[in-house]
Amino acid sequence: MDRKKRGFLLIEAAVAGAVLAAVLASLVFGLTQAKQQQQGAVNRMAAMYAAQDKMEALHNVAYASLTNESSTAVPGSPGYFTVVTVTAQNFTDLSIAYSVKQVEVAVNYPGGQVKLTTLRSP
Repeated sequence: MDRKKRGFLLIEAAVAGAVLAAVLASLVFGLTQAKQQQQGAVNRMAAMYAAQDKMEALHNVAYASLTNESSTAVPGSPGYFTVVTVTAQNFTDLSIAYSVKQVEVAVNYPGGQVKLTTLRSP
């Protein structure tokens, strides 16, 4: 009998199965990594929205009333906390003194932190 009529050898079938298993394993690994990256992006986006909301709220606060705020939980987002840091800065330009406050809003979330910074003048 010639080789064409005998069919596959057991070793050929085993090699084909191993190749298929390796391809499937790499596919599952890639999908798992993609899901983790997607969840990280969702967390970062939620933290960015929380930071923007806090920054908008601080735009409505009078300049003299801007102060540091310790860690505050973000409503509706378990594990998310905002911290506000206000730093007074004075500088001179062409003999004119300026006073501004640097306002930094940091949102800590599971897996990272997002920061927004702006300057406010009186």
